[in-house]
Amino acid sequence: MHVRCRRHTGRFSVEKSSPIWLSAKELGYEAYRHYKRTVRLFDDYLCRIGRSKKEIPEPVIEDWIREVSIGISVNTAGQHIHHIRQLLLYLTNCGFHCFIPRVGEALNIKVSDIDFQRKLIFLRMTKKCKQCLIPFGDELALNT
Repeated sequence: MHVRCRRHTGRFSVEKSSPIWLSAKELGYEAYRHYKRTVRLFDDYLCRIGRSKKEIPEPVIEDWIREVSIGISVNTAGQHIHHIRQLLLYLTNCGFHCFIPRVGEALNIKVSDIDFQRKLIFLRMTKKCKQCLIPFGDELALNT
């Protein structure tokens, strides 16, 4: 794994040289272009924060998702998360220790599912097909 940033050697140059790495032919041009942009945004983020270990923990993923989601549509943010999730699954198979975000729960939240007074989010359908309440902190409550 390279540590150099810019000129796009980036963090994933060794992993991208693998024959498993996706190509425009396999995905179609538009899907490939979006995937490549997401990977580049993530790679730039890892370089900017100085991440050089073969480990991508939950706080790094959460901060990147928060940063990349500013000023874009929910659909575009969902695509970025989907592409990064696929990349993280691939990197896990390459020997990285990665947090893999679960996308479905977050994308299915509606405004009516959020109780700002009690600071709770109602998840209608979790991974185990159950409903649950998730507390959130003052920081999120203040941003409303």
